[in-house]
Amino acid sequence: MENWPDIAEPIVAVRPAAWVFFVGYIVLTAFILLNLLIGVIVSAMEIEVNRNRWQEDQALEEQQHEAVMRELKELRAAVHALQTVQATGGSGVGERAK
Repeated sequence: MENWPDIAEPIVAVRPAAWVFFVGYIVLTAFILLNLLIGVIVSAMEIEVNRNRWQEDQALEEQQHEAVMRELKELRAAVHALQTVQATGGSGVGERAK
């Protein structure tokens, strides 16, 4: 931005309306560069936020997995007990109820 006056002055001296081009060009390029910079910053922040969320999700999934595995072990024990009762012909179960 510092050297634009040196470039523009000789041209504006020959064509007075050339300042419109230089102002438009500077504004447009500054706008594009600003958008690129903001895009890079937002992208970096989004990656960091997603990384933190992923770590939190992994911890939550591990807790849920452990809870499901405990429930599965309890169900297996119950099924095994029922199979044992069925294998013995149900003896003892009905007698206890009487």
